[in-house]
Amino acid sequence: MGAPHGTPFERVMRRTLPEPNTGCVLFEGFVNPQGYGNVKVRGVAKLTHRVTWEEVNGPIPEGAYVLHSCDT
Repeated sequence: MGAPHGTPFERVMRRTLPEPNTGCVLFEGFVNPQGYGNVKVRGVAKLTHRVTWEEVNGPIPEGAYVLHSCDT
């Protein structure tokens, strides 16, 4: 069972919109000073692209980089 407002991934997805010209998915929630989307997971801010990766692929391997191609 997730948090009262859903799992971290569900909370990320509720705050996204597809950008029809590029195929990117834009996050419209909290963005940190570096421009990356953040969502709290057990009280700790996590980057939304990493939360999404973990939902789709499982844990991020040690030393791996999770990058996104839109850079918007």
